[in-house]
Amino acid sequence: MKAIRILQVLVALVAAGLLVLVLVSDLSGPGRRVLDNLEAERSSLELRSRTKTFQNERLRDEVRALKGNRKVVEHRIREDLGFVKDDELVIMIPK
Repeated sequence: MKAIRILQVLVALVAAGLLVLVLVSDLSGPGRRVLDNLEAERSSLELRSRTKTFQNERLRDEVRALKGNRKVVEHRIREDLGFVKDDELVIMIPK
C-alpha cells in the first residue's frame, strides 16, 4: 500500500514538473515572441482602422455638404480653384 502511495506521489510530481516545463517554454520561448509580434501588429492595424474610419466619416460629411448645399460647392470652387465672379475685383498682395 505504501509503495502505491509513493508511486502516485512520484507520478504527480513528474506531471507537475512537465506542466511547469510546458508553461515556461510557451511563455518564454519563440511562441511568446510570435504572440507578442501578433499583438503588436493587431494594435497597429486597429489604429490604422480607426484612422481610416475617421477619414471616411469626414469624407462622407464633406460629400453630404457638397451634395446638399450649393454655397458649399461655390466656396470650394473659389477656394480650391481660385475662381471669381464676373463682377468681382481680385487684389493680390505679395507676401
